[in-house]
Amino acid sequence: MKVVIIGNGVSGITASGEIREKDASAQIEVYSDEKYHYYPRPLLIDFLYGKKREDELYFYPPKWYDKKNIKVTLDITIEKIDPQAKKIITEQGERISYDRLLITSGASCNLPPIRGADRSGVFTLRCLEDAKNILDASKRSKKLVVIGGGILALEVAGALKKDGLDITVVEVGEYLLPRQLDTEGGEILLKSIERTGIKTLTSASTEEINGENSVTSIKLKNGKEIEADMVIISVGIKPNIELAAGVLKTNRGIVVDEYLETSEKNIYAAGDVAEFEGRCYGIIPAGIEQSKIASQNIMKEHSAKYSGTIMSNTLKVVGVALTSEGDIFNQQSVQHKFVDSSKEIYRKIFVRDGKIIGHIRLGDRKNLKELSAAIRAKKEVNDEEIKKLLS
Repeated sequence: MKVVIIGNGVSGITASGEIREKDASAQIEVYSDEKYHYYPRPLLIDFLYGKKREDELYFYPPKWYDKKNIKVTLDITIEKIDPQAKKIITEQGERISYDRLLITSGASCNLPPIRGADRSGVFTLRCLEDAKNILDASKRSKKLVVIGGGILALEVAGALKKDGLDITVVEVGEYLLPRQLDTEGGEILLKSIERTGIKTLTSASTEEINGENSVTSIKLKNGKEIEADMVIISVGIKPNIELAAGVLKTNRGIVVDEYLETSEKNIYAAGDVAEFEGRCYGIIPAGIEQSKIASQNIMKEHSAKYSGTIMSNTLKVVGVALTSEGDIFNQQSVQHKFVDSSKEIYRKIFVRDGKIIGHIRLGDRKNLKELSAAIRAKKEVNDEEIKKLLS
């Protein structure tokens, strides 16, 4: 069997390894438009911090691919899919056949309709090449504005603060990390971030990026201007569905069923590009889980089902430990919390029908395994157990 994988991110490379474990004789070919072998995207922040050199980013050495007999072709763009002929076509016109096709083409940075977003000095961060360009520009800059208040935006701001930049984070929402925190948690995080010298503006919408040959400032919709000679836009991602448009069923992403199969037989999708039951997850745990299930079904049709991934983020944001897991926006949930403002610690547990459905933990990492296990097991808990988990 010949399996072709488009994309060499976490989903594509995980799937290639899984397929090789299941079948020593399968022909596995991976095609990527990046110039680099697989590296975990979170390590780009360590690269910006200076904690990792470029050669330390790669997850596997080149010999791993040789040992596994996985053929990886880099710096190549796939232009078309021909399901009837069971071929993919490169931009050079080369036609590559497959028995099974897995699309893990990932996502790109979302760009809001901001005038001047195409000016010199405006950046996004999605790949290693982006990180190199940002690092190079930061050495020549003095004032940085980061548009967006999500995880990546705050991590980039934290990483570049070491260079002595004057940094302002501009978030359109009422508080930072609107997908991982509630209002109270966002306010506590804000204090922690401002202690580092990073300025923040919330409920602030960017209208225009000013400048002639390069950036000089940004203008907010309320008329306020903020000086900047460098701007980074980080306002989410959008799945790369261009290749599938008109060939496969698409919505926000490539629509897949419970087997991660697309609208065309023998073509599967996983990771940021896949849409399951109306949802594109955009997180690494989902990409790994989906790629494992897709690889099982590629080798043996309809042998494994996907039922969704529990949303989970565990990381440090500008040095502050944060975990957000499960359903933290359920309007019917009963909420239990612990707050220590002096230590900037915030813990919250969300319970529905006697079961923990989500939690937020900001400022420490106590009881994370127990909380995660309770959510996944749909375990019933009493008030005493909740009190213990909050302690």
